[in-house]
Amino acid sequence: SEPERYLPRTVHGVPGVPWHVDFSFAVRHRRMPLGSIKTYLHGVRGTFAIESTPHVAYAQGNKGPYEAYWRNNSGRGLTDDHSPSKFDDLLRRFNETMVRDGPALALVNRKGYVKDGLHRLAILWARNVRDADVWVVKH
Repeated sequence: SEPERYLPRTVHGVPGVPWHVDFSFAVRHRRMPLGSIKTYLHGVRGTFAIESTPHVAYAQGNKGPYEAYWRNNSGRGLTDDHSPSKFDDLLRRFNETMVRDGPALALVNRKGYVKDGLHRLAILWARNVRDADVWVVKH
């Protein structure tokens, strides 16, 4: 397929929608408690609360669990934009007020599972923010 297919796009007025998220169904904007959002992790069975992910540990300064997660899954579900160095870049430039109050911090499905934005949600949790605006997708 064409390389442009993999670039973020604007869909239904939501900027930065990643290529892998299907927005063919309606979406709605909602403030959610971060403690109610769950996620899957590549290569790990089960589901996880945001606060128990290696992403939050990394954002809190404990880099080992995320670095191991990256080593085990790089190229098998995780692309270069999930590398520890890219996470460090995000941590340095992250503005929690802008994204917390902005239109598209993260995308979650109707069951509360993260489709995009886990790193951003993990940073908020690590900075003691407990709710944020997200887009809920029917996917």
